[in-house]
Amino acid sequence: EASSPDLRSQLTQLPGINVNGNGPVSGIIQYRGLYSDRVRVSVDDVIMKGAGPNFMDSPLSHVIGNMSQRVTLYQAIAPVSAGAEALGGAIDISDIRPILSGSSTFEYSGAFSASVFSNNGQSAVGLLNAVNNNTYFSLTADIQDGDDIESGDGREIANTYYNRNGVKLSAGYEEDAHKLSLFVNKRTTNKSG
Repeated sequence: EASSPDLRSQLTQLPGINVNGNGPVSGIIQYRGLYSDRVRVSVDDVIMKGAGPNFMDSPLSHVIGNMSQRVTLYQAIAPVSAGAEALGGAIDISDIRPILSGSSTFEYSGAFSASVFSNNGQSAVGLLNAVNNNTYFSLTADIQDGDDIESGDGREIANTYYNRNGVKLSAGYEEDAHKLSLFVNKRTTNKSG
């Protein structure tokens, strides 16, 4: 279960995992000393590659929300099913689909989590599900925002502000042995640093 809106801090609870913070909204997964493309990261079954200078758009920057996700860690050399040539292991981050109900009437559930940081930052994530006996809809949204941070002696450290938000809509239908699911998401990183 989510203990924080920051997925990076949750991942560090797994044995052997660390996240190298590349600013407050990006992080590079490190597993037993290997990092970057040596650790295969997939989000919703799509293998992600880091982009930009210094991996500023790391695979973790594509994850929206974190209240209904399953993280699978493949230790050591990962199986081919998790990605070819994943020498440093592999991590799969995928949404947990809502459990269908036994009624044709839609049932609703939701969750919300927020954090405020002592050095001018805040983040929040919300989740809303609607399910019945064969259909589900799920909406996840998050926001991360912070002003310039201050040093220990109260001086403002320039260009450390950030603002990023995202939204993801998932839907699915099941009948007998047939399943159909789809999702669409949008991640927006506004002016940062």
